[in-house]
Amino acid sequence: MVQAQRLHAWTHAVFQACGLSHEHAATVADLLVDTSLRGIDTHGVSRIPAYVELLAQGKNKAQPQFKVTERKASLEFDADFSLGQVAGMAAVDAAYERAKSLGFAFVTIRNTGHLGALGYLPARWPRKA
Repeated sequence: MVQAQRLHAWTHAVFQACGLSHEHAATVADLLVDTSLRGIDTHGVSRIPAYVELLAQGKNKAQPQFKVTERKASLEFDADFSLGQVAGMAAVDAAYERAKSLGFAFVTIRNTGHLGALGYLPARWPRKA
């Protein structure tokens, strides 16, 4: 059996080797390892080979340039074909910041990869700096 910390460190290293920033690689590793630990193997670390292949083929970008279009309480988040975990966390962060001033907000995401186990995202807010 692999220890969770070692699996996280290895997963993080894999995605940094694919060109993701330290922060984005940590986001992907956090979500994938947490998902596998919760027993949702179809959306956990078993996705690593597919994600690595998508990055290698250029279908997903390691260094995306996000664009957010704001319309009052709604946000349209263009993820620039990033990995879904990175896009999902950044989109919810943007919606959270918008909701602080308006009381609520919602976000749509486009041009993203597989988002993984979405239940992870709202369970992590507000994030600590």
